[in-house]
Amino acid sequence: MLIDWQMFCRDICCKWIQHHAMPIGGINPATSNPLAIKIDESLFFKMKYHRGAVHEGKWMLGGVERGSKKCFMVEVDSWDVATLMPIIQQWVLFGSRVITDGWAAYTASLGFLANPQYAHDTVNHTLHFVDPNDPTLHTNAVEGFWSHGKQKFRHMHRMCNAHFDSYIAEFMFRYRSLLATKYI
Repeated sequence: MLIDWQMFCRDICCKWIQHHAMPIGGINPATSNPLAIKIDESLFFKMKYHRGAVHEGKWMLGGVERGSKKCFMVEVDSWDVATLMPIIQQWVLFGSRVITDGWAAYTASLGFLANPQYAHDTVNHTLHFVDPNDPTLHTNAVEGFWSHGKQKFRHMHRMCNAHFDSYIAEFMFRYRSLLATKYI
């Protein structure tokens, strides 16, 4: 009975997320400056140290708009330009300042530098996590986003891969609507 209730609530979260899906970023109307979007990738469900239930890892691409709870999270099967660029164009409005780590998939293959619709900055994590010349240049917001999501999943028991999308929708609903619980 409890599991049915939880699934019902996650179904509502899925519908809410689908109904309120909107791109993030763009130009700040008050200042006419580009809004900063932090984009990063993360692997969910990978078993570490051979502990826990066996789950196939799922790669996610996500982004968070600085200064708001606007975000997106999409499962990705491939890291080539044909896969990533349409996702980014769907979820990140033109005119945004996109901040990523120095991973080659974002810098070279995505071609941000050649795409005039986005301003693209990178953070080289081997040198620093926050650029000392520009303290706004970091990916801390999206790293925190992943941390909250993974913490929530770590505290769930007997999670089913078939319901992965509903777990993600529940997390995004809680994150975006500020219904923060202990594990968001």
